[in-house]
Amino acid sequence: MGGMITPIPAVKKAAWIEVYFDLVFVLAIAQVSHVVADHPGWAGLAQGLGLFAVLWWTWIGFVVFYNRYGDDRSAWQRLALIAATVPCGLAAVALPALMDGHRVAFTLSLAAARALLAVMNAVQGRDLSRRIASAYGASAIALVVSLLLPSPLWWLLWAAVIVSESLAAFAAGKPRRLSAEEQADTGKDWRKSLRLLKPTDPEYALNVPHLAERLGLFIIILLGEVVVTAGQAAVAHGDLSWPDAAGVLVLAGALWWTYFDAVARTYERLLEMSGGAPEIARSVFGAGRIIPAFAIVMIAAGLRVLLLPNPAVAGYWLVSCGIGTYLLGMRIDFDKATWARLALFMLSFPLGLLGNVVNVHVFIWLMGAWMAVCAYAASTGSRALQSQIVASQP
Repeated sequence: MGGMITPIPAVKKAAWIEVYFDLVFVLAIAQVSHVVADHPGWAGLAQGLGLFAVLWWTWIGFVVFYNRYGDDRSAWQRLALIAATVPCGLAAVALPALMDGHRVAFTLSLAAARALLAVMNAVQGRDLSRRIASAYGASAIALVVSLLLPSPLWWLLWAAVIVSESLAAFAAGKPRRLSAEEQADTGKDWRKSLRLLKPTDPEYALNVPHLAERLGLFIIILLGEVVVTAGQAAVAHGDLSWPDAAGVLVLAGALWWTYFDAVARTYERLLEMSGGAPEIARSVFGAGRIIPAFAIVMIAAGLRVLLLPNPAVAGYWLVSCGIGTYLLGMRIDFDKATWARLALFMLSFPLGLLGNVVNVHVFIWLMGAWMAVCAYAASTGSRALQSQIVASQP
């Protein structure tokens, strides 16, 4: 006989202290966008993605802690999250120095954030929390050690740190023993396979509504960077006409629609079907969302370049490739029109060539219109998948 299936945890909403904590990542995202805009080549893009990944998993660590153990009535937890804004905020401030080759402040800030995560998890005194605490403690030590290493060794060590702590944060519990009939079903129906992943230990199950809401709030932060980029360009240069600003807002609105109307609820339903399984949470809300999230940073950076008085050609490519990456990363459907939508999304990448034939003002509006068309296509595919999920409900 298999272990008892854990029911989906009670609904938990994001706490106000978590929203306050997110404010430091507004600055962090802006800094990463500046890095990509100031170095709009492959090297700058790789550096931006690496920095974004480190910051992303730092944020994820606190989200998962509060998801499992967060209690608004706990004064020490609120104080701990306020304390966490210090190293996270300092890391954001230290990003420009890191790009100049001075990585001590940034690295020590990240190490301090992980040391705090280790303490917060250790205090819970549970098997899983102690396991997570050990991983974050090891990460803090490894980050300090990385200061002694030359490039690219320290980058490789950072990558190992991210992999280690992500596996610990989304660790799966003891697997359920499947009957012969259940084993046969796993190869026939992906929906049944998903339900069989439900954790047998309640400590391992993640709260689905809370996790979905937290990721949604982070997407809003990223979209805010797109909007702020247009406003900053208008203030700094004074030559941004209202049609350009409107075009940026149309683009941002279509990006919002793609996630919140097309895929957000689908991701949430998939995780609900798995009973909050950490493996699904890691693939859907952790590792699986980092690339499309960074794609929004690419779009913001590209707009920042394009809205300069003398825009570089790279700005066109950052926007078009950012849109393509975002759409492919957010795509989730299995109906007959999947390949048609995939082809449509792929067409976003070469749109950077339009920079050779149209000016910036026309390009911004073309990208806004294109993104609106793709948002509609994404919504259609997502609704088809949601219909399959609803039809499969017992």
